[in-house]
Amino acid sequence: MALDFGTLSYLMYALEDKVLPIFAIYLWVTIANGLRHGARYLYTAMVMSIISFVVVITSSAYWKVQWGFSAGLLIAMVALPLYFSGLLKQLAKQHDELKRLYEQMARHATHDSLTDLPNRKHFHDRLADAIAYAEQDKRTFTILYLDLDGFKTINDALGHVAGDRLIESTARRLERCVRKGDMVARVGGDEFVVLLQDVSSSDVSKVAEKIIECLSEPILIAEKTLCITTSIGVATYPHNGVDANTLIHSADSAMYEAKHNGKNGYRICRNKHAPFLPIGASGRAG
Repeated sequence: MALDFGTLSYLMYALEDKVLPIFAIYLWVTIANGLRHGARYLYTAMVMSIISFVVVITSSAYWKVQWGFSAGLLIAMVALPLYFSGLLKQLAKQHDELKRLYEQMARHATHDSLTDLPNRKHFHDRLADAIAYAEQDKRTFTILYLDLDGFKTINDALGHVAGDRLIESTARRLERCVRKGDMVARVGGDEFVVLLQDVSSSDVSKVAEKIIECLSEPILIAEKTLCITTSIGVATYPHNGVDANTLIHSADSAMYEAKHNGKNGYRICRNKHAPFLPIGASGRAG
């Protein structure tokens, strides 16, 4: 840049009025480079052009006489870089806004708007990946299908706002019950699913019991203290299904079995001969 403006200054001094086409070319090349490299380049170019032009004016009799035209050129050296630097800032601001909107749209496509949990689509994508990795590495994983007991009654009695608050509270409690690498997703109105990676059958029971205990803690909504319960169905890959639909169906069937046997408990799907693990009087797996 210093070499460019040094050359331009020399040509202005030597060629006088014949340098104007070259000056115009230099000015627009500077603007083009500024658009490419950013506002900092434009500001630096502006300062260097002013310095070089002042040196030419003070040392050239021709440019001293042409003071009006010289002033116009000097104003152009200041105004154009400032204008384009402002334009760059506006473009950068619009780019950041478009990027933010794109990220929001992308997140809305994969996350539930109420709870910010992964939605049904995201869960199915994650489940497909889990099946592929488990098949390749000969591993197992487990899904827990949850449905809140009596949610419709609460929603009808207290209103949708209270129902939404209950769903949000449930989402936050579920997140506290699982490990960082596990997944909690909302797949329906009051239906959630938990995907547990690399967990033993005994630990699955502990997680299910922890969820039931956590969700049953009282919560104050619409000036009423509620104690929500949940029914959970448990299915494990590959024992209860080797594809996503079969696995989800197995967990969903186990969840309805838990509902039909007293609610506030969980059922573990076993196999086609003994579809569900027997449960005790508490409604939990025995």
